[in-house]
Amino acid sequence: MGRIAHCPEDRRRSIWYARPAPHLARYLTAYDAYDVRLPPDETVEDLVPPAWAAIRFTLTPEPWSARIGARLFNPLPPDALWGPTSHAAYTRFGRGHVVCAGLTPLGWARFVGRDASCHADRVSPLGVVWPATAGALRAAVKEAEDPTATFDAFFTDLLDRTAPEDEAIAALLPLLLDPAVLTVAQVADRLAMTPRALGALSTRHFGFTPKLLLRRARFMRALINLLRTERGGWAPLVAEAGYHDQSHFVRDCQLFLGMSMSAFARRPKPLFEASIRLRAAVLGAPAQALHPLAPAVLDARA
Repeated sequence: MGRIAHCPEDRRRSIWYARPAPHLARYLTAYDAYDVRLPPDETVEDLVPPAWAAIRFTLTPEPWSARIGARLFNPLPPDALWGPTSHAAYTRFGRGHVVCAGLTPLGWARFVGRDASCHADRVSPLGVVWPATAGALRAAVKEAEDPTATFDAFFTDLLDRTAPEDEAIAALLPLLLDPAVLTVAQVADRLAMTPRALGALSTRHFGFTPKLLLRRARFMRALINLLRTERGGWAPLVAEAGYHDQSHFVRDCQLFLGMSMSAFARRPKPLFEASIRLRAAVLGAPAQALHPLAPAVLDARA
């Protein structure tokens, strides 16, 4: 069963989250939906933080747009594949209902099966990767009052029809999220891989080099902590996230947010702030980029 949260300052904007079925949890981070009901002449901006890949259906006629780094997607495809991102996506919208399914790197490897680096920091029409099924999935999601069962059925069918993914992906993911792992050399040593082989695995299935992904995870830990405190108490939280020098955090703000932390803190972002609270309550992780790998479970389907 999903849970819904309204933005406290504007109940015309709401977010819904639900968990996928247990046998899909290693492949999918969450199902979520965004509902915005503003007047026709009013638009607002928000953001999606750096994250793993996702599919997103805009189920209402009003177009949404997004800027990811230097790339502008205006309008976003109504049936969209979002690749993994190393920049926050700054979105603009007025009205609409968007339904999403988040993919882990294992899910990308199993269900998409393409080089993730070719889709990194990009949004593509979903039909590019699922030409035969994207339209039917959209129709089923649009018809469903709760899309959880629809997504579960679709991805279970894909799971049955696709080859097992490389287990090295599952071994790499927890290391990229471990605050105690600070360097690529540590990751390579833990996996008994050469740096070159590690880099190839990471870019193909995760979208980026392991060095950038370690930086992204460290930054997201810091960002979530900083959003929970007032300005002036940031220094210890930055250090707690793994930064030894605050200047490194300042540079990472520019890299991942495209602005300073002070400017970001002043920027209205009600959907994002509601999202991190609800995601933490429902899923245990406040951001998709920090979503832990679920343990493998036996498929309990009848």
